[in-house]
Amino acid sequence: MAQSAGLIADSLDMFADAAVYLVALYAVGKSAQTKLKAAHMSGWLEAALAVGLLVEVIRRAIMGGEPVSILMMGSVLLHCLLT
Repeated sequence: MAQSAGLIADSLDMFADAAVYLVALYAVGKSAQTKLKAAHMSGWLEAALAVGLLVEVIRRAIMGGEPVSILMMGSVLLHCLLT
């Protein structure tokens, strides 16, 4: 709603962290091969999210899209209050 690439990037970063932690928890106590696969999966997930965000930033640079500042400030304030 706020049309902010920064907020999108922040939320993707938090999602990636949670997903990587979940994969890492699954791999704990498993074989070295399973840990290697988990690490690869985590890396590919991070790369895919980064590429998706880069595409969105390029799209906005070409087509335009200004963020809604009041929504951005509100979401940042809420984030600060919750952490």
